[in-house]
Amino acid sequence: DKAEIRQSADHALENDPSQPIRQLLVAGGIDLQERKRLLVQGANALIVLPGGPGTFDEMWEMACARNLGMSQLPMVCVNIDNYYEPFRQMLERAWKDKLVKLRPHDIIHFASSAEEAVRWCEDAQHREAPFVELKKRKEALRSQSVLGSPIVETTPKRRISLVAKSLSWLSSFGHQEQTDEMQAR
Repeated sequence: DKAEIRQSADHALENDPSQPIRQLLVAGGIDLQERKRLLVQGANALIVLPGGPGTFDEMWEMACARNLGMSQLPMVCVNIDNYYEPFRQMLERAWKDKLVKLRPHDIIHFASSAEEAVRWCEDAQHREAPFVELKKRKEALRSQSVLGSPIVETTPKRRISLVAKSLSWLSSFGHQEQTDEMQAR
């Protein structure tokens, strides 16, 4: 239950302020774009565990956002048993062929364990990530998801306030097929 999750995080903060707060957030939403927006909203970093097509979609979208300069949110893949090695190789090939703007390690970091990924994320808060400036016409930005749900605009102190709008903007292709699939479940 979401209320219990929030209470446990509040309890941890009250009882031991020296410990980092860890939250388990379950992102719902009426479409995949909204779900992805909810996953990154307020995040300091992204840790990608081995997963299936939904995880691949979320990871590629954030990798695209970083490469295009739409996000500076640090991202790390937990590459257990070289699970994400093909993804890393694709990024290396794209860099070699001059198809991406940022070096692969500036788009996404690969860690061999969850512990290493968490340490990398903690260190990432103290360094400045390369950022490509993207010129975007104001009228091209959306205030709604593809299916019409409003995108709540937030202005957190972190440098990810543009992520919510850019994720919705990036993900409009193929939304009807995704919606049909979600409704079939």
